[in-house]
Formats: sequence, C-alpha cells, structure tokens
Amino acid sequence: MTFQLPENDRDISLAYLLLRVTLGINILTHGVARIISGPEHFASMLGETFHATPLPEWFVVWFGYSLPWIEAIIGTFILFGLLTRFFLAGGAILVLVLTVGAGLQQNWEITGLQLIYAAVYAILLAFSGANHYSIDNLYEGITTAPSLSGCSCENRPSHRTVTTSTSMVPITLGRKFQHRRGYQ
Repeated sequence: MTFQLPENDRDISLAYLLLRVTLGINILTHGVARIISGPEHFASMLGETFHATPLPEWFVVWFGYSLPWIEAIIGTFILFGLLTRFFLAGGAILVLVLTVGAGLQQNWEITGLQLIYAAVYAILLAFSGANHYSIDNLYEGITTAPSLSGCSCENRPSHRTVTTSTSMVPITLGRKFQHRRGYQ
C-alpha cells in the first residue's frame, strides 16, 4: 500500500493549519456559547431530551454541566496547536461519546453530523506531522508525530519508507504496523 502526497510541504502545512484552526474555533465557540447562555440551561435541556433513553438523568445533567467547559478547553488547545495530538484524541473520544448519546436518542441527523466531526479529527490525527504552524512546533520535543517529509528518526531500522518516488513525499510505517499488515 502506497500513500502519495504532493511534495509541497508548505501547502500541506497551511491546509493542516486551516483545518485545525477551523475545528478549534468551531469546538471553542460551541463551549463558549453554552457557557455564556448558562451551563444550567444547557444541562436541563439535555436532561429533558435524554429522558426517554436508558441513561440516568443525574448522569446526563452532570454531563451537560461539564460539556461546555470540556468543549471550550479542547477547542482552545486545538486552535493554538498546543498539545495538539492529545486534544485531538480527546476531541475524537468526546465525539464518540456524543455519537452514542445521539444513537440512544435515535437522532440519526445528529449521528450523521458527528461522523463529519469524527472524520475531521481522524484526518488531523493521521496527518499531525503537518502541524508545523503551531505552539507545539515552537518547542522541539513537544511535537509528537513524524513530519510528512519523513520521520525525524528516519535512520532508525524500525521505520521504512513505503514509496521512494522523487516527486512524492514518502510516508513511513513503524515496524509493528509493517508486520501486522505483512509489509516486508
């Protein structure tokens, strides 16, 4: 299996920045709007909408009080690219939880929207090596994923290049993934 990406790292990094910032603003404004309107209003509304589900009302109300703050924190960190990988994973888990809730309500429109969020989180996580315009990238060692132009540890035997085309950027796979998928 060969993944090929254009060699223009600046455009990839810019596209990543724009998608990350858009998601960060989206999630941040979800939280801030709910905080401004009063978390108790959102929590009680959520409690009413989940009344017919098997979830206990106390849990739904507690989650309703917590969700605006969680969204504001996740959105802020993603917006600025600070501990990006951690907060992208946290946001993806949050979307998973929200999808379960919408599924219990049998609200298929919302579950469909949650799939879009899940896809954006997955894309950002999968290409986190393009997170060059971020606070993470200002501090060496905080950045947690290899870059799209190759792993920062390219010389390690546990990584190998999937493609070697000169017009495309190679993506490396770790040894565990190679063996699991049968790559030699």
